[in-house]
Formats: sequence, C-alpha cells, structure tokens
Amino acid sequence: MQDQVNLAPEEHVSKILSSSADKAGNGQIYDSPRTLFQHALTAELEKATHARLLKEAIEMTDKLGADEFKDNFRNPNAMIRQYISFLQVDSISRIWMNQVPKKDTHLLSATDLHSAYATIFGQPDKLFAQHEGLKFLNRTLDPHGDHLALVNFQGTQHWNVVHTTVKLLIAKWLRIAEIPHTVEPYGLFTSCIPQAVYEGIPIPDRQALVPDFLIDERMCELKRIGPAFSHYKHTNARSRHQPVHTRAAQIVKEYSTKADKSDEAYNNTTQETAPGPIRTRLNEYLPGMLKFVFGTFYECSKDFHDLVKKITNTLAETKWRDQNFQSQHACRTFYSYVIQKDLSLCIVRQTCWMKRDRLGLACHNGASLTQRINQLARETNEVAIYEELYARRHGNRADNIVI
Repeated sequence: MQDQVNLAPEEHVSKILSSSADKAGNGQIYDSPRTLFQHALTAELEKATHARLLKEAIEMTDKLGADEFKDNFRNPNAMIRQYISFLQVDSISRIWMNQVPKKDTHLLSATDLHSAYATIFGQPDKLFAQHEGLKFLNRTLDPHGDHLALVNFQGTQHWNVVHTTVKLLIAKWLRIAEIPHTVEPYGLFTSCIPQAVYEGIPIPDRQALVPDFLIDERMCELKRIGPAFSHYKHTNARSRHQPVHTRAAQIVKEYSTKADKSDEAYNNTTQETAPGPIRTRLNEYLPGMLKFVFGTFYECSKDFHDLVKKITNTLAETKWRDQNFQSQHACRTFYSYVIQKDLSLCIVRQTCWMKRDRLGLACHNGASLTQRINQLARETNEVAIYEELYARRHGNRADNIVI
C-alpha cells in the first residue's frame, strides 16, 4: 500500500501508511478494534492516493507554456485535459456519479450519463468524436464538443434555458427552506433615476441593474463558464477550482461598470463627478454580494457551496422535528446529500442537453429547441405543484420531497 500511494515519508497525510507494517498491525500505531482500523486504513489510503494524483496533476500542468496548453487541452491523445478536470472536482461536481441512467425529468438519460462521465474524466465524448472535424459557424468540432458550448446559434436561447433552469432550482430550495428571497428583483435602482428621465426610458431598460436573486437582502448573481481559454488558462487551470473563483471575482467589476454606464446615461455623471446615484446604491450591496458560478466540469464556486450549507442548516434547524429525524445532524446530513445531488444533476443534465442540441443544429438534424423550452415550462409547473403539496404538509417526512 505504501508503494501504491508512492509518496515520500514526509508527504504522507496519514500515520498508518507512514509507519512500518509490524507497528501498524500490532496496535502500536492504531489501538482500536480491527473494523475501525480497516476503516482508518482505507481512508488514509484514499487520502494519500488523492494527494499523489494532485501532486502529479499540478507538476504536469506547471511544465506547459500557454501555447502548449492550448494545443493539448482538446487533444484526445494528451493527458492535460484529465489533469485539469481532476483539479476542478468538488462535492457537487461528482455527486451525480452513482446515478442509474433513466429517462426522467429529474434524472439522467444513458446518453447524458455517458457524456457526463467523459466530461468529468477529461475524455473525448463519442457523441462528438464521431463528428470530429465538422465545420459550423467558422469553427471546427472537437471530440469534447467544446466549440459547441462556445458559439451562439442565431435565434436560439440555449444559454438562457440552462441559466434559468438552474436558477429556478435554487429558488425551489430557498422556498422549501423558507429563506427570504426574490428572484430577479426589480426596482432596486429605479429610485436612482430621475422621474422625467425614467418615463422616457424603454420599459426593458428601466431597471438599470437586475441581479438573479436577492437573498436575505444580499444581491446574488448566477454565472456559468464554458471551456474557453479565457477561463481555463494555463496559469489558473492548474489550481484547484481557480477558474470559477476567478470568474466570480470579475462579477463585482462588471456590476460596477454597468452602474457607471447607467449613471452616465440617466444621471449625466462623468468620471469627475462619479460615483453617481446608481453606483452609490450598488456600493451598499457589493460587500455582501454572492457569486454563484458553475464551470465546464460541473465545479462550483465557494459562494455556491456556502449557499447549499445555508439551506441545509436552515432546514436542519427548522424541520428536523416535524420530519421525524433523530437529530439536527441527521437532518443536515440528509439534506446536504439531497440538495447537492439535485443541483448536480440539474447542472449536468442542462449542460449535456445544450451541447447535444447544438450538435443537432450543426448537423441540420437536431431536436427542436422549441420542444426543449416547452419541456422546461412543464418541468417548472411540476416543481410548482410539488412545492404546493409540500407547503400543505408541514408535518410530512423528508422522504416525501420530490427532487
């Protein structure tokens, strides 16, 4: 086992594996029942193996320059993609992996499951590999389907459908947990626009800024990053979860820029007179702003994980007795798994669908986007029905919740 993890003695993240076999086995190192010893040994073996792979991934990606990174990122014969995907794995991105394939609104079909495994392991997807070299919209299809995720087909709403579906799922769990929130809150900045100017602005532009959520009076924005080199660079993709964290850090600047432009258009402010009323109001929200970002390999930003913890803790504190859990800890453990799996399946399912539908459009023989949008409307109605039933059964057990 020590040879298997292949780490130097000072690099071991354990005490059993770093000791001699006779000391580890006779109780000198771990003085506990044999079953607990076996559990501890297995846990240490997994941690040590993970540490070895992490070290290998970082060392291999550190050797590549910018051009070599780009040349190998989509090369099916190179290992770099596998290393990058491994570095991005987190609890949400991997929790779907024990899913049994089933063609269902809330689960994964066999096709999506295969594509999801290919993505998270950094392997070519046979669905796209069989069309490798296909020309569309001045691009060439790669075996991972990356270019399908990076281009917009005229007249389609793929990004909006993916974004809205994930957003509605987050809203669903916020409602179940009874956490105060508003989806796309209007009117946060309308009072910062002079009335005479406001009446002359086209209705779609009157809000100046509209975040995706307002949760406990904190502005929240949801973003997704595709497999572009602007996000997955050779300088940050080799760091764990750095691409989504980098994208999250850019959101504040984007909001600030939009606020300044709105002030310039509606309040006649300039760089000399800035900040204007809209930017001043925005500055009140920015310190507590939450940035929910999910990436190409289904990884999520820190605020995304913190939101799951907030929902889980709220449910554990308020629902554990009504739902007949033995303790808050048991309730928290249950909901942590259920919510992460629900979000993970949704992100995986929507990402796979978007690339598959765009492949159909590129081949001129794809599923109708209109059909998918209609299906989304049906799914939204189903969620609303489930939530209404849940609200009527405050004393129901947690296993009655449909995800």
